[in-house]
Amino acid sequence: MISSTTSLGWEEFFLSVAHWLRTFADQHWPLESDGSGSETYLAMHRLFKSFPFRADVLLLDTDGIESPLKEGRYAAAIRYNISPTSSYHVIFHGIIPLSDIAPYEALLKSVLHIESEDAKSSLMSLSLRSIYARPHFVHIVRNDPRNSPALYAADLALHLPDLKDIFSSRTDFNTRYNLQPDPILDESILLEISRAAAGFFPYTRKDAIQRIQEDVSNIQLISHIPEHVHRAFLIAKRLYIFGLFEYHFFTVSAHYCYLAVESAIYHRWNLALPNPTVLQYGSDSLSVPKTGRRSIEMICKQRGWNKSKTLVNGRPYPGRVGQVLYQLHQDKIVSDWQHRRLRDVWMKLRNYHSHLEFVSITGPTDTLERAAEVINTLFDSVKP
Repeated sequence: MISSTTSLGWEEFFLSVAHWLRTFADQHWPLESDGSGSETYLAMHRLFKSFPFRADVLLLDTDGIESPLKEGRYAAAIRYNISPTSSYHVIFHGIIPLSDIAPYEALLKSVLHIESEDAKSSLMSLSLRSIYARPHFVHIVRNDPRNSPALYAADLALHLPDLKDIFSSRTDFNTRYNLQPDPILDESILLEISRAAAGFFPYTRKDAIQRIQEDVSNIQLISHIPEHVHRAFLIAKRLYIFGLFEYHFFTVSAHYCYLAVESAIYHRWNLALPNPTVLQYGSDSLSVPKTGRRSIEMICKQRGWNKSKTLVNGRPYPGRVGQVLYQLHQDKIVSDWQHRRLRDVWMKLRNYHSHLEFVSITGPTDTLERAAEVINTLFDSVKP
């Protein structure tokens, strides 16, 4: 074993790393004022703030090896026992030469659990960075980490999140309440025409699938309608088709029709914006090229503006769909009748289906066809 002429200082090093990891956790996974947060965030904090763990340390002498990954005379391999019950304890196992590791194979196996030829080769070339063997984790760096605890902590922080489940207190409700998994259905049962849908379509599956696709195949949106509106409407059509097998999908299809109409309203407002558009917040103003609601929200966030107090071409930024419709009505883009129907029918139905207390049931109706007409009418006057 090569003797070390440097002061080890590993205990002090790991305590310094612990400080940086605590700071990292506070910055990246902020908790509420009472210390609460998502279980993922809480697990991250438990993990990062439980450091330092028991650690077995090897310094790796890189003298004599040719590798473009070398960052100094020494690299380091540290094996942690990542466990909530792990007590802080450091064992330094000395320095081994990477250019001649054969005499140290027993040490590599006992300390780092490295025994395969591929792992040894990767270690010697410094391309091996980590080994996960829960609850143990081997972290390999290409320098002596004691030279910069902060940089080491930043590198370690990239690996630790993969171990957060060890510190999770997530409740297993299936076990607590003895909940049983759903039965795994055979394909013939899963794709069986539902009894409710059978009253509207041919009895045989092949004929029913043919018929329901024919019913919606001609319901189309005009081509220059924005992509996201098309996407929402396509989902609505697919859900309608699969309502054959799960009757409640007809209801979800109707919901997506209302969402597609809402998306169309927002995009129609975007298209009505002049180029350039002037944003004003108090005495501060900004002229931007062709934009939209989402872009305006991002600009407000970046500049620290309250979007509800931001003017868009002299009018309040419309944060809600009702305000968007009001401005479209002001601009004569929608008529009095369209405004009332969109506000009092379509958006009320969207709200009703989005904010559930009781689940409604909608059968195979003409909602798709009516939604397509409403959306197409909104964009009919827009030049492709």
